[in-house]
Order: sequence, then structure tokens, then C-alpha cells
Amino acid sequence: MLAESKVQDFYKKLEENVTSDKLIWFFSPKRYNGKEFSGKFNEKRFSIHLNSSTRHLRSIEISGIYQKKSNFTEIDYTIKNILSNKVMLIFSVSSLVLINLLQIFKIFDFPQDEKINIIIVPFFIFIFLVHFLLDKIGKIIVKKKFEEIFEIK
Repeated sequence: MLAESKVQDFYKKLEENVTSDKLIWFFSPKRYNGKEFSGKFNEKRFSIHLNSSTRHLRSIEISGIYQKKSNFTEIDYTIKNILSNKVMLIFSVSSLVLINLLQIFKIFDFPQDEKINIIIVPFFIFIFLVHFLLDKIGKIIVKKKFEEIFEIK
């Protein structure tokens, strides 16, 4: 996404609102230092995530490049999930497929096939929907906070 910021010095705004990131950030709690974001940045690039105590919001990363134009800063950024969310989704999908394949080919003799399907399949579908909704809502929250703090239009 290409955007323009009203902030004259985007780097100074990054210094004011971003704290340095630990190597393994998902094990560390939120840093209560008044800064809204945590991550890494330099004079041309940034890779930050919301400084939140909620792990799901911390796993949404904003990365991009920026350059100063005449009277504004041009920012090209993307909002994406890091690896842990993708691994969770892949694990959930593969579990659902594996359970259904086992039942279809009767590899294991389940005493009550229909009851297992009635319980397991809706459970996995519910997990997928919750994950999908948390992902979409989390990205909206992070994008709104980023655009608000860095005055992006």
C-alpha cells in the first residue's frame, strides 16, 4: 500500500513511537514504556508490530520503505502475519484433512463414525472462523493505529 504521511520527518516519528525489539519477542510481555510499537527501523526501512500484551496483535507485522518527497513522506508498507499464525493455520487444516481421510478410508475403526464427525468437523470449522476473524480484526486494529500515529492519509 502506497501512502503519504503529513509527518515531515518520519524517522523521528519512528524513534518516538517504536521501542527496540528482542530477538524472541513472542516470549516477552509488552514493554510498558509508553511506545505504541516495537520493532526495527533505519533511515529507509521499517519492520514493526504493535506493542501489545495480546500475542495475536503482536504477530501482525507492518513492514515497508519510506522516502521523503518535497513536503511529505511517501510510505510503501504491507501488513502481514508472521510465521506463527501461518503455522497454526496449516496445522489446523492438515488436522482436519487427516481426520477425514482416516474416516473415509476406514484406517482406524471408530466405533461411532457419525458422532465423531458431528463433533470434530464443526469444531475445526469453528476454529478456522475464529482464527480468520481474529486475523482480519487484528489487521484492521493495527492498520488504524499505524495510520493514526504516523498521520498517514
